[in-house]
Amino acid sequence: MAFVGAVGIEFAAEIKHNHPQLRTTLIHSRAKVLSSEPLLDLVKDRAKLILEEEGVEVILENRATIYPATNGKSLVKLADGTKILADAVLDTTKKGDSSARGILPAEFLDKNGELRTTRSLAFPAETPNVERHFAAGDVVAFDGIKRAGGAMVMGQIAANNLWVELLKEEREESGQMEEDKEIPQLAVIPDYPVVIGLAVGKQCLTYDGTAERWGEQLMKDYFQDDLGWQGSLKYLGLTDKVERTGEKEVNVAVAEVISDIDKSVVAEGVPVAAA
Repeated sequence: MAFVGAVGIEFAAEIKHNHPQLRTTLIHSRAKVLSSEPLLDLVKDRAKLILEEEGVEVILENRATIYPATNGKSLVKLADGTKILADAVLDTTKKGDSSARGILPAEFLDKNGELRTTRSLAFPAETPNVERHFAAGDVVAFDGIKRAGGAMVMGQIAANNLWVELLKEEREESGQMEEDKEIPQLAVIPDYPVVIGLAVGKQCLTYDGTAERWGEQLMKDYFQDDLGWQGSLKYLGLTDKVERTGEKEVNVAVAEVISDIDKSVVAEGVPVAAA
């Protein structure tokens, strides 16, 4: 596994957790893991320590060059001369290979190939029919840490704003716009604090902008045993699944993993069901 951002950390830890017999190595050219994220060093150091506790080998300050080898393997050469023959190499540094390239006009994108949007997540002003185009998720150029929670809020905002524009158009066509004093407003994406939650093997590491927390119980609280899949579906309103335990039916437990800033967006009137 080459390069140690959040994706690399979680992938490597998950591989090692589920296949403990495999040697799993993370390689990064920088001095810290999560080097591109605006996090305190103590959070980055804790992430590295948890990785090592989970059995992942971490190699820092060593740039890797990858060459094809025989039998489908890869030869990884490090800057210090070390050579590693790997069965599989995952490059998790694909920033800039945005799915928007080749689909959207280049003038709509930034240098990383990500879509420039307004605070309401609308396409750039020069877009034809701009009021009908909104974006959400990794395709959007965003200064903060790209997180699942933030993407969910983006989805809520984009869905809400599409509904607002459709409602405005309907009222304009029917001549009701001037009579209706409660004209719906576009929601805007808030300024996000620097927060993160990482699933690292059987442990979880979180940072809420003030303090870091980690441990196995935190992993259960945040991600349960499915990396938060059911929790995410429940939050998005996409499931009403009930688990059966013998004769007794119990609702699926969902940990509260929405950050305060996510809650504030919902409180401002963006309907949760809109996502």
